[in-house]
Amino acid sequence: NDLKARFHKAEVEIAEAVKAGRITKKQADERLEGLRRRLGAEERNQRDPAIMKESENASQNTAKLIAEAQLAAHTEQLGPLNERASRRLALVSKGVVEQLLEARDEWKDLNFDDDITNHPLYQKTIEDVLTEDAFDQYNAYQVERLAFRQKVSHDLVVASLDTHLLLSENQRKHFEVITDMVNMWQPTPIATGLALTPVHTLIQLSEQLNNEALSPWQWNRFNPVIEAIQPLLHEPEFQE
Repeated sequence: NDLKARFHKAEVEIAEAVKAGRITKKQADERLEGLRRRLGAEERNQRDPAIMKESENASQNTAKLIAEAQLAAHTEQLGPLNERASRRLALVSKGVVEQLLEARDEWKDLNFDDDITNHPLYQKTIEDVLTEDAFDQYNAYQVERLAFRQKVSHDLVVASLDTHLLLSENQRKHFEVITDMVNMWQPTPIATGLALTPVHTLIQLSEQLNNEALSPWQWNRFNPVIEAIQPLLHEPEFQE
């Protein structure tokens, strides 16, 4: 079946990586064991529709709780607010969470960078309830926050490619250097309040790689990824 085929394919690819010296036998065993556990869980879920429905409901509830916690924590960081401001932010937060869940149900991409605290209505409400000085301080904090998210985005790209391509130590370090340089080349997104997404970072990383950066086997796995995400750059949320 499909699960067995996926495991066999991964097993062959990992064996080739060990043979080529990109990873050790111990690392290969750990990755295969992790994959075996994940596929086993998928197989159990596929056999029982009730488990799948329960999983969907749990996922929905988890998304709601996380979104509410994110907004509550972000609101708390604004400092002391009067009762009217607190009540207004609470009502807006409730509406934003409901919109998030509706978009998630309909498999729609969110238009605020998948960070619910960047929702336009929530941000406009913050601007309305804060004094001018307080809002200036808030904006300064947001710049620092965006810079941190930028670093996380870069780390996520490198970690994902390390798993997908079974990078050697030298390759991984080379990728880390390139993604750090991407941030230096692209100051505009942070200045405008829009962090580069992992998609942007991945595309720009791919443009800096020469043919020798990856083996033929790795290019065969990497190129389809780039081809798949290229169309995303034409979506409204990726336009400057």
